[in-house]
Amino acid sequence: MRKFFYVLLVLFISSEIFAHEAIVSYQLQQNLNEASNESSGIGNWVSFDFHTGKAVKKVDTYLDGAVRFFHGTDDYMYSVSEVYFTAADSGREKVLSVGRKVVDWNMYEKFWGMNNINPQRSFDLLDTHQEGLTGIHYDHRFTKNISASVIFSYLYIPQLNPSLDIKDGKITTPAQWYVLPPTKTRIKGQDVPIHYQVDSPSVTDVVFQKTMGLDLSYRWDGGFFSTYGLFKPENELRINAFGFYDQDVEKVVVKAQPVVNYHSVYGFLTGHDFGFMKNNIGVEVIDPNASMISELQWLDPLDVKPSKRTFNSEYFSIEPSYVKETYFHYGADFQLLGMNVNAGYIKLLSKETAVGDDFGSDPAKWKSAFGVGADYNLTDHFRLHVKWQYDFSREDNILKGELGHTYKFLNVAIGAELLGSPRKESFWCKYRTNDLVYTRLGYVF
Repeated sequence: MRKFFYVLLVLFISSEIFAHEAIVSYQLQQNLNEASNESSGIGNWVSFDFHTGKAVKKVDTYLDGAVRFFHGTDDYMYSVSEVYFTAADSGREKVLSVGRKVVDWNMYEKFWGMNNINPQRSFDLLDTHQEGLTGIHYDHRFTKNISASVIFSYLYIPQLNPSLDIKDGKITTPAQWYVLPPTKTRIKGQDVPIHYQVDSPSVTDVVFQKTMGLDLSYRWDGGFFSTYGLFKPENELRINAFGFYDQDVEKVVVKAQPVVNYHSVYGFLTGHDFGFMKNNIGVEVIDPNASMISELQWLDPLDVKPSKRTFNSEYFSIEPSYVKETYFHYGADFQLLGMNVNAGYIKLLSKETAVGDDFGSDPAKWKSAFGVGADYNLTDHFRLHVKWQYDFSREDNILKGELGHTYKFLNVAIGAELLGSPRKESFWCKYRTNDLVYTRLGYVF
C-alpha cells in the first residue's frame, strides 16, 4: 500500500505541474468464467491517468502516464507511456525530442496490439495503449514531399507490465488476465510442486542497450510512401531457464534468468486517399536473430551480445523461439452513417514455426485476420465504441464493446470483452477464459 501511494504522489505532483487532463477512475468487473490458472490479482481497481496537451510550441514537453491500484491487495501497476522534451524551429521542419516517445512509423501496430516497435502498457489483455522508446528522436522535413526521422539511444526501458514477482517459490502478478507458469509437474505418475527462483541481472546489464532506427518518407497530394528500419532490444525480456529435481525438498526447482535479446524491425508503407476513404498497405519483417552490420559496429563500443539458450531436462523444458516473421497488412479509415470506422487485414506471410512455452515465448498473434473498429457519438453525451477481430485460420473471435456517458466532470461506462479461441496452437487460446463485463466511474479534473 505504501509503495502505491509513493508512486501515486509522484504522478500526482507531475500531473499538477504538467498535465492538461487527469482522471480518477474506479472499475468494477466480473469475469464470466474462471481462468484455469488464476493470478493473484484482484479484478476491481482504482486508476489515476493523466496527460498533457500535444507538444506544439518551439520548446515544449509532453507527459502521459497512469497508475492502477488493486484495492483487494497491495498490488499495483504503473506506466509512464511518454515523457519527453522537444525543441523545434518556427516551421516545425526540424524537431528534436529527448525522452520516452512513441515511434509512429507503422500505423497498423496499435490496431492489432503488436509490440514490435513500441512496447505496450498491458494493464489489460486487450490494452493497446502504447509506450514509447527512450532516446534521442529527430524529425526533419527536407522539402514539402521528403522527410526523415531518426532515433538513437543507449538507454533501454523494457515493457514493465504485466509485472511478475517470485514469492516463496511462486510466481505472482497483479494482472488478473495473465496466465502464470505451471505450479506443478508430474514425475512417475505423481504431482510434484515446482519451486521458482530467479537470477536477476543487474540494472546496468539491462538498461544500457542500444537502439537505432531510420524512417524515410515521400508524400504527394493524397498519398505517401515510407520505409523504415530499427535495430533494438525486444520490448520484453526473454527468459532462459533450467530445472532439476531437488530430493531434499521433493520439488522441481526451476531457475529463471531474464535476458535481453536484440531484433530488427523493418518494412514499408504506402497509402492513398480515395475520396471518403484513407487506404494503406504495407509489409513488416521482425527478425529476432538479427545482428548489427559491420559498417555500424563503431556505434557499439559495449559490444553487447544477445543471450540465447535452449534447455531440455527430464522434468522441465524451455525452448525459446527465435523465429523470423513477415506480415502483410492493409488498413482503411472512413466515415459511415456518422461513425468513425477503421478496418484492417493482417496476414502472416512467413511459415509459422514458433511455439508457445511457459516463459513468454508465444506463437504469432495473428495468422490471417480481419478487424473493424467503430466509434459513434449517439448524442452529445453518449458514445459507443466497438471493436471486432477474427482470425480465419485459427477461428479466433475477439469482441470488445463499451457504452459511455459524460456529464460535466463525470463519466460512466459499461462494457464487455469476449474471446473465443478453439485451437491450442493459437496465441489467444490460453487467454480464452478472460471473458468479462465491467462498469467504470470516472472523475475528470
